[in-house]
Amino acid sequence: MSLIRFLLWSAFIALILFSFGEIIENILHKVIFIDAYPMFILFFFFITMLSYLICAFGLKKSADSSVFIMLGSVVVKLLLSMVFALIFIYGNRFDKIGFLISFFLPYFVYSGFEIYSLMYNLRALKK
Repeated sequence: MSLIRFLLWSAFIALILFSFGEIIENILHKVIFIDAYPMFILFFFFITMLSYLICAFGLKKSADSSVFIMLGSVVVKLLLSMVFALIFIYGNRFDKIGFLISFFLPYFVYSGFEIYSLMYNLRALKK
């Protein structure tokens, strides 16, 4: 998957996640997501782009160590996400369940998309 295609799909996912939050709040008339939900989406958008760029660069440089590069990228993404969450938790007061939903929904969606796109690139290298 090319960088432009990955960027377009990532932007599309961000739009879907944001729309999902707005639709849920308008249909249920109940606030499920916290106010920082769009900030979480943007954070995961940029961190996924960074992780993808690291993996793409590593795969072009050395296809033999591709699994280690992908694993390292996912671990770095996890660590950065947890640091971001800790900073956010200590700086704000908010609903705990709302935070969990607002933080982990984009995290898991973007992680799944990143793994899928990286596996797509690995299949292309294997051929």
